[in-house]
Amino acid sequence: MKFADRLKSKRKLRGLTQKMIAEAIGVSKVAVSRWELGHSVPTGDTLNSLAKYISCDPEWLLSGRQSECRDVVMVRYCYDIKAAAGNGYMNDSDEQELMPIPKAVIDKQTNKKSVCCIKVSGNSMEPVLSNGSVIALNPHKQIVHDGMMYVIRQGDLLRVKILIETPNEIIIRSYNKDFCDEIYKKNEGSDFEVIGQVFWYSSCINI
Repeated sequence: MKFADRLKSKRKLRGLTQKMIAEAIGVSKVAVSRWELGHSVPTGDTLNSLAKYISCDPEWLLSGRQSECRDVVMVRYCYDIKAAAGNGYMNDSDEQELMPIPKAVIDKQTNKKSVCCIKVSGNSMEPVLSNGSVIALNPHKQIVHDGMMYVIRQGDLLRVKILIETPNEIIIRSYNKDFCDEIYKKNEGSDFEVIGQVFWYSSCINI
């Protein structure tokens, strides 16, 4: 793994954009893009500021000599698919990359090969999930456990919500108190499906 790969994987793990990094450490977005493309490498104070902002050791970022990369597992990241933390988001892409997830988290999951990551769009799950956060879900965990977060499908829309199940209905809840509970009646036969349980997230800090 090269510097560019380490930077990109760490940035995605933190749920950051190139623009956010650029603004935080006082460089241009073009500079960050060039680093991730392998065209240049930051040095001195810029390298130290970058490493501090993305929470890693500058020596590891520059040379990979530390063991940090051994503590993650690369998971499918469908980066162009978004689960709405709001009123819904249309999804029609299957483009994929890889997202580093802490190995200790993945080891607790069953059917590890089926887990994947997608991005959150909207603010209904704030303060836990911000717009742009990345979530990991396990599609083999579709049984509702009250108070847990799930990705659900309603028609062509994917949404991330807290679910609470009763004998006749499922309550769809947001963390953001500005959003009211929604009720799904089981006997109505509407187009509703639990896609999987959310077991990890990387919040995006809005600066």
